[in-house]
Amino acid sequence: MNYKPNSSSGRLDRCYAEGGGQDDWLKPGDPKIEQNCQKYGRLYDWATANAVCPQGWHLPSRDEWNKLKDYVFEILWENYEDEDFGWDVGTKLKATSGWKAHSEPGCGNGVDTYGFKAIGGGYCFSCDKLTSAEGSYSGIGNRGDGDGETARWWTATEHASTKGNAYRFEVTYSSNVLTERSNEKSDLYSVRCLKN
Repeated sequence: MNYKPNSSSGRLDRCYAEGGGQDDWLKPGDPKIEQNCQKYGRLYDWATANAVCPQGWHLPSRDEWNKLKDYVFEILWENYEDEDFGWDVGTKLKATSGWKAHSEPGCGNGVDTYGFKAIGGGYCFSCDKLTSAEGSYSGIGNRGDGDGETARWWTATEHASTKGNAYRFEVTYSSNVLTERSNEKSDLYSVRCLKN
């Protein structure tokens, strides 16, 4: 998704490797910023992620993401030959190109069985602190010029006991699975919207 919310909203969104106080990030006005947004989509903090889906769509909950994961896994379980290739849920959701190569079966590029076309859009941790050099981007080589290494998507679900965290899902070039974790809401991840 590449929707830029109103800048006066006080929410945080960026294109991969966009701006900040560190010398190795792209400076304002660099055409590569918009190229990264067009290729990978925009990265959002959790509050912004909950507000960017268009009318009639919503940010999926943790339960909705797990329904997708369980659905794909159930089909994999019944289709034993997929195991022979080293495929798992992540392999089935990843795009067929654009991922960093990896020697393990089922890693690197995916097979995109369901048209999900997950690309390694990267992420930013502590992005609210980029100007103090505490925040950093990761997940795409060479400021967006390399192959994808990681894709992370926010869920609408807060962590039950750590209110500063929310759940996200992830696929990587070095794994064949779809994993779930909770992270700080100030981190910037991609968004997938689900139709109501």
